[in-house]
Amino acid sequence: MSTMRWTRVFAGLLLGAAGLEAQSAIASRPEPIATRIDSFTVREGTWMSVDIAPNGQTLAIEVLGDVFALPTSGGIARPLFTGTAFQSQPRYAPDGASLAFISDESGSDNVWVARADGSAPRRLSDVPRALMLSPAWSADGRAIFATVVRNRVAEMWRFDVATGAGTVMVPNMNGPASPLVSSPAPGPYSAHASADGRWLYYTNVTPRPYGSRLGASSGIVRRAIGSGQEERLVLEEPMAMAPVVSRDGRWLVYAAQSRGR
Repeated sequence: MSTMRWTRVFAGLLLGAAGLEAQSAIASRPEPIATRIDSFTVREGTWMSVDIAPNGQTLAIEVLGDVFALPTSGGIARPLFTGTAFQSQPRYAPDGASLAFISDESGSDNVWVARADGSAPRRLSDVPRALMLSPAWSADGRAIFATVVRNRVAEMWRFDVATGAGTVMVPNMNGPASPLVSSPAPGPYSAHASADGRWLYYTNVTPRPYGSRLGASSGIVRRAIGSGQEERLVLEEPMAMAPVVSRDGRWLVYAAQSRGR
């Protein structure tokens, strides 16, 4: 019994020493060389941003923080914006010659623009320490609207494509941010300009009141670009969001939460 016990202790000491030597050897090894995946194959995706070119022939899609161009007929996606930065939410200009997208290449989210083939990318906005969402072109292609979230409050900004100058077009009018971390920032989201240049549609979000069993609420607002006058649209589903108007102005397409879904 005594001999077995000491044998086990001695063996344990040997294993411990071997472990220390192995750890020392691992610590002295050089850092592994960084690697990149040059290609991968997927047939479906989730949580993606997609836009279609005005000529209907090409899709701009976001996959895993990179942006690709894909023929609407199918085929192989061609990379447009890749790298270590997170690129997202591509949107074609009305003439199809340019793309707007969100990138944190500068260290913080900002609106960027490039040619439709991905060449000549440049940062348009210069807003530090902000979350940016849903870039949308004006009908004449001279401005880009985007939601800017700072201090947990959302605002709709307008950025001039030629100069990059940014102004707050729609401030938050839905009160302070909720103390609940999971609640969305109050304010305007998902801008969409009508093709005639008269209207700006957006989602108006109010977070769930603290202590209330009700969830966050949202609705669609139509704003006259010229006068700034607004009206909340009365729709079949009250929890409406993400409006898009057809080019002929006859149809409004939107997402909605209905019966908890």
